[in-house]
Amino acid sequence: MRVLTCACILVLTFTTVGTSEIKYTLTDLGVYDAVESYGINLNENGQVVGWQYDATGNASAFYYSNGQMTNMGNLGGNNSYAFGLNDYGVAVGSSETTNGYLHAMVYQNGQVTDLGTMGKNISEACGINNAGTIVGYTADSNTSYDSWRSFIRENGQMIDLNTLIDPGSGWILNDAWGINEAGQITGQGTLNGVAHAYMYYNGIVTDLGSQGGSAAYGMTINQLGQVVGAAYNPDDQAMAFVWNAVNGMQTLGDFGGTWSTAFSINNLGQIVGEADDAQGGYRAFLYEDDTLIDLNSLIDPQNGWYLQDAEDINDQGQITGIGVINGTPHAFLLTPIPEPATAGLFLLTILGLRRKQF
Repeated sequence: MRVLTCACILVLTFTTVGTSEIKYTLTDLGVYDAVESYGINLNENGQVVGWQYDATGNASAFYYSNGQMTNMGNLGGNNSYAFGLNDYGVAVGSSETTNGYLHAMVYQNGQVTDLGTMGKNISEACGINNAGTIVGYTADSNTSYDSWRSFIRENGQMIDLNTLIDPGSGWILNDAWGINEAGQITGQGTLNGVAHAYMYYNGIVTDLGSQGGSAAYGMTINQLGQVVGAAYNPDDQAMAFVWNAVNGMQTLGDFGGTWSTAFSINNLGQIVGEADDAQGGYRAFLYEDDTLIDLNSLIDPQNGWYLQDAEDINDQGQITGIGVINGTPHAFLLTPIPEPATAGLFLLTILGLRRKQF
């Protein structure tokens, strides 16, 4: 009887509504002492980091694990944010200090640590790999982009990434958002005064190209060296892109609106991000098999959610981001529902193991 019960669960979890397939279950990550929450990054264990806003507008970084959202704390100021998370549960982000300036921080074993600013006023840590190498940027102010400088922090030292490249290259690396296990880094820099997306590796900077507009920026790089981000077209509209060393920069399409941004790519080549539609509405997207898909078409329409932004995807296919439920933005976690073929194979395996017991 237990085997038959399992079979019913496996079959019934893959559902269709009309002609749309429900391919994900949705978990509301909720809020604590706040009114809004934003899911920003997740690891292979399904843990999520991001931040939430309270009724006064102050932000606090959160860490979500095993169904529980935890306040990560801060460095003495009012606001804190979490941007990156590795598979060991170490998170990075930034927090205001008592003087009101943002400082890069790392969260580990329930404690936050100030990473410093390399002598500037502010810093933010944006990404971390499983080796514990952290990337981000420092600056005189958030509004003074010319002062921004990418950093890498390893072995306890924060280093200006620009000191590791050829000073005659024409590059100034302004920020660093993503790092993979090989140590390849992506972000935005200026090449001869023009904002470009880049990939850095072992002292070499690769220009990821452009779409003919004023700027481009890289957000995430996977273990295959594929980069996603956004590049402006000649009409100065941001367009989501994926880049690899063979095909260069390719745009992902749109939903009939004027802009899109890709935030994350996993090692299977699945990409997530955000795009507007013809009515100006924000829509979270999944890009796979050369197709841009509205994630709202892959969840149960009766659950009351509207997914605006997909920020990260892991190799299990889980996705975190920002959706609206009852008129309020909440962080979410989508988990793929096993397809019938997969469920069937699993069921046959269970039945076979069951038979061997008799």
